[in-house]
Amino acid sequence: MPWARVHPEEPHTHQFQVWLPYDAELLTDTGTLHAEGTGTSLFPQSWAAGGPGLAFTEVTVGAPGLEWTARDVREAVAGFVALLPDRTG
Repeated sequence: MPWARVHPEEPHTHQFQVWLPYDAELLTDTGTLHAEGTGTSLFPQSWAAGGPGLAFTEVTVGAPGLEWTARDVREAVAGFVALLPDRTG
């Protein structure tokens, strides 16, 4: 997702931020919808406004997340993003 940002760009620990160009409330609601539909809470924290149309959340990778493969992460993120309004046009 070229419009997404992770901070720091290469996380040095199991905690980092994800920034997306959407309203914080929309992202929080989308995270809840995604968790209800999949049973996986990819972004369990609320999203905070980082500016107009920009929001971020803190991500902590716990022990269960260490069992995920890169494919698992890609699929979970794709499922979350599929619930968001299109940002390509």
